[in-house]
Parts: sequence; structure tokens; C-alpha cells
Amino acid sequence: MHPDVHLLGEDVATGDLGSGRTEISIDEVRDLRRQGSLKPFEGRRRVFIINGAEWLSREASNALLKTLEEPPDDTILILISSDLALISETLRSRCQSVTLQPLPPALVAKVVQERTSSDQAEAFLLASLSRGRLGWALQATENPTVLVERDAHLQRVVQLLEAPLDQRFAYAENLAQQFAKSRVNVRQELDLLEEWLEDLLRATSGRPDLALNQTWADTLTRQASLIPIEAVVDALRLLQDISSRLEANANARLALEVLMLDLPWLPAAPATEVPS
Repeated sequence: MHPDVHLLGEDVATGDLGSGRTEISIDEVRDLRRQGSLKPFEGRRRVFIINGAEWLSREASNALLKTLEEPPDDTILILISSDLALISETLRSRCQSVTLQPLPPALVAKVVQERTSSDQAEAFLLASLSRGRLGWALQATENPTVLVERDAHLQRVVQLLEAPLDQRFAYAENLAQQFAKSRVNVRQELDLLEEWLEDLLRATSGRPDLALNQTWADTLTRQASLIPIEAVVDALRLLQDISSRLEANANARLALEVLMLDLPWLPAAPATEVPS
């Protein structure tokens, strides 16, 4: 990383604060303010990136206010959050909001073809599965295990709708334990669940051809025949509510158990089992 760029908050690789911490402390912000008072080492500006600004403690937020109100001329502060509602209004009022949207699939596919040896069909498949994340699509072309691991996680999610309650609770407990250590894995798993429910919505609406997970077409068709469209819509709303609660630091195990209780249950296919 450039010597004049400083990253605070969530680790980009793990998606958490590290060392079991649950907030960005006032001491970290004080250190940021101290470093911000220094001149740039090489460039014309010093850049401080707070990744996961919703993790700022109340004291840290208050300490950051003065720097946001009167930043040094050669300092740029960037606060990143997946949900602005989780950041205090006071902090938001002192920032310029910039919304970063996922890239269009066509653009992702174009870049994948330009930068890799992928043919058109593979590029468009990766673009669809990437959900607008160019970095993920490029990584998937370089590392075949990315798609293998995704398929394994998707299998857990697909079988979840057919699992009995004891297996669902074991699954929730496992996710809650992961959540305490690294939130990024849990986010990815819930994203896959949302993606599968969206595919079910397409299938129950009569458009299975628009589903992202075409390699799971047989399972998708079978599950779609067993669930009314209203139940799929309710499940999507439930998942979005639980995801928001987790981002707001709700008790992870309780929130996930509520999700397991209220998700629709479908008759299991032969020999279906959900690993915990």
C-alpha cells in the first residue's frame, strides 16, 4: 500500500475488524487524527480510508467529527459503509455521499474477455454469477476453486429449504460462530441464499430461463413446483430484514434461528442432508 494511504476498520480479505473486536475504538480515531496532522510522505495528499464506518463506536464517531468538520488541506477522509442508515446522521451530514453500484454484467463480461483467455460463454456466465463484482469474476478465471467452493456453499443453501428444524438450527449455530470471527463468509452465504430465492422467484413467475444458477435447473424446477410465489416473496423480505439486523449488530444466533424458523420448508429430495 502507498505510504500516504492508511486503512482503518474492516480487513478487506476477512471482512471483520480482527482480534475478535466489535467496534472501531476512539484510540484508533485519535491515532488517525495524529497521523492526519503530519505532512504527506511521498504524494500531495494523505488518504485515510475507514472501511466499515458503521463499526465506529459512539466515542470514536464524536472524536472523528472535528476532523471531518475541519480536515487538513492535504488530507482526504473516505468512509465506506454497506448501509448509510447505520452511520450517525451527524457524521453523514459532514460527508459527501457517493453511491457505488455493481457493474453491469455486460461490462464485466467484456473486461473478463479482454483480460483473460475466457470465451464469450464463460465470460457471460462469470459475469452473471459475479453480481457486478469484477474482482470476483477475474479471480474465478484465475482460480478454479472459486467456482468449486461457490457450488459447495450453494448446495448447502439449496438443501437448507428441505432440511428439518434440528439441521437448520445446527446450520444457524455454525453460521453464528463464523459471524463472531469473520463476517464476510456469513455475508457470502446469505447472499447465496438470496440469490437462490431470487432464482425461485423467477421460476415461480414462469421465467426459469432467467435464473442465474442454470446448472441447478432440475432442482430449481422441482423446488419451484412446491412453493407458491407469495412464500418466496415473504422469504426474500425476511432474509433482507435479518441481514439488516445482523449489520446492526443484533445477536447473530438469535437472528439466524428466527430465519431458520420462518423460512419455508419444502419436502426433501431423496438422501438430502444439510452439512452443519
